[in-house]
Amino acid sequence: MNIKYLLVKHIKPKFFYPFKIKPSPSFILDIGVANNSYREFKNIYPSAVYHGIDYVKSDVEFEKEDKFFLENLESLDALKGLSPIYDMIVINHVLEHLSNGNEIFSRLCSLLAPEGVLYAEFPSIRTAYKRKTKTSYHFHDDPTHKTFYIIENLANMAIFADCKIVSCGPVSTKLKNWLSSVRACIAWVSGKPYEPYLLHKQKKIDHILLRRNKGN
Repeated sequence: MNIKYLLVKHIKPKFFYPFKIKPSPSFILDIGVANNSYREFKNIYPSAVYHGIDYVKSDVEFEKEDKFFLENLESLDALKGLSPIYDMIVINHVLEHLSNGNEIFSRLCSLLAPEGVLYAEFPSIRTAYKRKTKTSYHFHDDPTHKTFYIIENLANMAIFADCKIVSCGPVSTKLKNWLSSVRACIAWVSGKPYEPYLLHKQKKIDHILLRRNKGN
């Protein structure tokens, strides 16, 4: 792992939190193949087989064993063609774009292999506490946001799916908080909205990290 991806691992909670309990996964399922997600995963977990799902076609070139699935998660058959082989599943800022996120979360839990980990990250209800202003971020600033999700409900679904909660609640990393402050200052000086950079630091982004039991 080079310096760049070592920093990525410590900046982005979706890598930092699961890595602590599953440093060497064999099969990864990434829900929402955005930006450089595929390349970041492969550099942090070079020996893992990667499967990615998104509702728009990805232009990323996947390595031989890796796969991309074009899928609408709001369809009735979403995820039903997959097998429970994954020892790491990440659904990062996708649930809030779904009207059926509880059902999708439950299905993802069932796709975990024994001792597999699942990490989900999503906006907290705290993003709706204040009205939108020029300097504050509101849940509905993104018109594709559909639903808030409650940690207690997701936790209960995980337990029902034979999983244990490792951690939950507001999420960030020390390095991300420091960089967020720097980026917010630059945006403020530039006369641009700075609030979005502070969401993690202001504890407005929630997460749940769980691990499936060993089984029989």
